[in-house]
Order: sequence, then C-alpha cells, then structure tokens
Amino acid sequence: MKLRTTLKKLLTAFAPLIIAASCASPPKLPMTSELKPSPPDEDLPGYSAVSDEGVYDNAALRISARHLKSNDAVYAKGESGFLTALIEGDYVLIRLSIENKSSAAKVIFNPAYVALMDNAANYKKPLDYTDLYDIVKENDETGGKLTGIKGRIFDLTATVAPGGKTSKLLIFKPFIEEASSAELVIKNIYVGKDTVNVKFPFKVKTVEKKYTEKKD
Repeated sequence: MKLRTTLKKLLTAFAPLIIAASCASPPKLPMTSELKPSPPDEDLPGYSAVSDEGVYDNAALRISARHLKSNDAVYAKGESGFLTALIEGDYVLIRLSIENKSSAAKVIFNPAYVALMDNAANYKKPLDYTDLYDIVKENDETGGKLTGIKGRIFDLTATVAPGGKTSKLLIFKPFIEEASSAELVIKNIYVGKDTVNVKFPFKVKTVEKKYTEKKD
C-alpha cells in the first residue's frame, strides 16, 4: 500500500514533464543550401538550364556547371573523404566541365576570373590548394588529406586543346546569410584570340541535409 502511494506521488509530480515532452515539437533536422539552375533574368545567349546543370553552348565552346551534393551518384563514387567533409560543412562545390569544340583554337580558363555572388550580398572566390590546406590546419589535421583531391579542383590556369575536355571542381566557402538566388560568373575565357564571358544563374533552396555513409 505504501509502495502504491509512493508511485502515485511520483506520477503526479512528473505528469507535467511527461505531457510537455509528448507535446514538444520534433528536433529540427540540419539544413543546407542547394543550387538549382534557373532561367536567367536577362538575355544570356547560349545559356540553358538542363536538368541539374546550367549549360553554355556555342560553336566553339561548351561549359556546364552543376552544384555537387553528397547524395549525387556522380559524387559518391570515387571521391575523397575530405570533399565529403566540405559538402557536409556547407561548402559549395560546383563541378565545372569545359569542352573545346574548336578544331584549331585552344581554350584557356583561369579560375582567378571566377566569382559566386548571391542576392544576400555574398561575394566568393574559388578556394585554391593553399586555402584548403589552411582549412585542414584549422582542424589540427595534417595536409595529407589533400592528396585525395589532387588534380580534382581548378586551382591554376587550365588549357584545353582543340577537341579536348576537362572537368574539375570549384570550391567556395559556405553562404553566411540565407539567399534565394545566386550567380556563377566566369570572365575572360579565351578561345584562341577571342574572349568569352559567361553567367550561370541558380535558385538557392534550403533543404534537409543528406549524409553519405563514410567508407574507410
């Protein structure tokens, strides 16, 4: 009888906590920004949005830009754990593919002329190997992690021979503020003696983070 009385008192005391816990909203899931190619607000000759890629195409040159996410099949196969960590840390990774359709002229691309801008006044330049090394050092880790991405990012000027192709990553720091639109701007792409400037407009959508299973 004494035990029943004690249990009854305990239930009475903790009833408000039990009710509050049952009524509490579920924990918020971590969110991230996803860039989807969008129709331009201005006339951009040669530009089109194809599935998850923004594409610039003319007689001599084809360039495509795609925001890379951790659940992309193209990303999940053969990429490094360091790139996984960057994506899950909300860094913006864009796979840029360049095809030289010319039969004689070389295409020269310099990542120094690239910028990612959005409508929240963020202006970002692509990170180079020195920037990535600093990120690794800030986390008290060795630079050995960078060996897994050697040759996978646009760090220096790239030359594409006639009929050739190249595809690498542009890596940008995370957005500081929420944005609803962004634009990847590339200037001074040389095709022979001519220069081309291109823009890739994106819609920025906030989505639930999706994590990949880490493999050793």
